[in-house]
Amino acid sequence: MTTYDQQEQADGTLLNASLREVQLASTTQTQAIGGGSVSTETANDAVTRRELEEWYPGLSLAADASAPSHLITGAFTPQVGPLNTGYITFNGGVPVGGFSQLTLFQSGNFNFNGHFHVSGAPSYNVGFAVGVRSSRGVLYTFLKSGHLAGTFEPGSRDFDWSVQEFRAVLREDWPNLAVNSTWWWSARVNWDPLAIVNSVKTLASTVGAVASVIALV
Repeated sequence: MTTYDQQEQADGTLLNASLREVQLASTTQTQAIGGGSVSTETANDAVTRRELEEWYPGLSLAADASAPSHLITGAFTPQVGPLNTGYITFNGGVPVGGFSQLTLFQSGNFNFNGHFHVSGAPSYNVGFAVGVRSSRGVLYTFLKSGHLAGTFEPGSRDFDWSVQEFRAVLREDWPNLAVNSTWWWSARVNWDPLAIVNSVKTLASTVGAVASVIALV
């Protein structure tokens, strides 16, 4: 066998190995999860019952002696978060990593940001969902999914998003979001987006019933 034949054989072996790696990557499914209790603090400034009832129509504190003390003696925290995932990695040698952050505001606005990057040769589809469960059992979900192009494919190795929007439902449900809420997130590679949201719902259900799910993004 000539040197040329040997080189051609080596190139063919390398190509076949690369194709197997790409094929394996396209079928690999892996996930990372996290979350827990939302840590918030009420403001120290006292507000009157009249002001609270003006802010939240239908909330009558005078007639309810059992109302939580923070509703009477202090204002709600103006924001929940930033809720940070920290750096996300995946098992199975999947060369994908990233992070996300969510902040909710009493005004009804929210900031939802994130970044994922692939450092290897194969390409991957990545999805991320985060849910905040209010104390009355409503789960608000935020979902993003995108594609990460590896060495063998033209395109970006990065998937980034930054969403700043307003949802009236957050402002209306703020008394239940600001106190005793929980949050959960799920990041998955090569999973259907609906499955990612369902995994967040399952996580939230471990600490309390989920009465309904409202998708905000």
